[in-house]
Amino acid sequence: MKTLDFIAALARLPNGKGKTMKSVHCILAALTVASCGASAVSKDAIEAGDSVVVVGNTFADQMRKHCYFETMVQQRFAGSGTSFRNLGWAGDTLAVRARPANFPPEDETLSQHGADVILVCFGLGEAFEGVSGLAAFRRDYQGLIDHYRSRKYNGASPPRLILVSPIAYEDLGELTPDHASMNRNLAAYAAAIGELAAANGLAFVDLHGPLRAMMSEPAPRQMTTNGIHLNQYGYWAVGQLLLAALVPSAETWRLEIDAAAPAVSKSIGVTAGDVHAVAGGLYIELDAVPWPSPPPPGEQVHEALSARCATLVAKNLADGRYALYIGGERAVTAGREAWARGVRLDTSPAHVESEAYRAKVIDKNWQSFYAWRALNQVHIVGTRKKSPSGRALPAELIEFSKLAELKEQAICALDAPAGCREWKLVAVPEERTQ
Repeated sequence: MKTLDFIAALARLPNGKGKTMKSVHCILAALTVASCGASAVSKDAIEAGDSVVVVGNTFADQMRKHCYFETMVQQRFAGSGTSFRNLGWAGDTLAVRARPANFPPEDETLSQHGADVILVCFGLGEAFEGVSGLAAFRRDYQGLIDHYRSRKYNGASPPRLILVSPIAYEDLGELTPDHASMNRNLAAYAAAIGELAAANGLAFVDLHGPLRAMMSEPAPRQMTTNGIHLNQYGYWAVGQLLLAALVPSAETWRLEIDAAAPAVSKSIGVTAGDVHAVAGGLYIELDAVPWPSPPPPGEQVHEALSARCATLVAKNLADGRYALYIGGERAVTAGREAWARGVRLDTSPAHVESEAYRAKVIDKNWQSFYAWRALNQVHIVGTRKKSPSGRALPAELIEFSKLAELKEQAICALDAPAGCREWKLVAVPEERTQ
């Protein structure tokens, strides 16, 4: 029996309670990952200078409002001319993609952007059909793959396709009464996408399995607004998962220091130079400081994502509390044991600049959105296109498109954060309590 058929059979089991059903859930999650292979690729699936286009459902559509993944990729390939355009549309499925009358066909838009890479995000809406809809889903998805691969939107070669699974359905109590059965369906659809990717030699990212595991943790924080639509933290988490899978060369800051030496024992994502003792602590000079990923919204992150946060480890410090100063600004304070385990650096000056960088990417996306999908389409392609305002709007849309391109060029030209190469970790007095 094929893996997908086995999952479908499990999905038809009657709902139950207790250990048996929980075991089924675990089997489904494990099989989804195992049958589809690892999400990570051996080299960057997205490369410097690529024109990347996102297509898909509400998940894809809402990516433009947060832009974590796009920001991380742009920072990794700063100055290369890498571009992103988001053509996601809320409610889209493979079979139903409703558009206003005379709306430009997708092929035309993909050609305008010279798409080198297409991130394909479908499956959540279709999963509501249950396992009975899997055959049609596979057929429609293969049809879309064949269509894209028959085109050369960049004028030279077919686009490289990256298939992205739907996310998991989060248990929010009374808001999501059918989350268990829906997750069984989503597991089957994610497996189907993984098998299609393998059969066609395409990159695949399984979001369902990792997110389902994180959502099942007893703590730490909610990832969606209603079970299926990600909140800001959810999009930060997905951005990290996509980056790790598709751009493995984009390493997260991690610096480990042995204060007893003093010396650098490990450096990832940053290059450390001089390290020496100063009064009450350490001086660390970095030779290279690339962009760090935008910090997560809020302090708490899932354990599986903690390694995706910039971290400084300082072992063998004397007893006491230590403050880290970056570029002369106090970034974070923690005790000796916390520094030995590793302290996140989300509030460093570089992270503040990285968040400002993300705001610029969001702004660029809105200009692109206004040019491609203006809300008053009736004046552009509909019944009012011959009105005075209708005659004026096409020229305005061209200006929005130009503005998006200019903003993207400015983003690509942004240098890595300056003034962040001198770090000082110094002892500070214990805080007194009243």
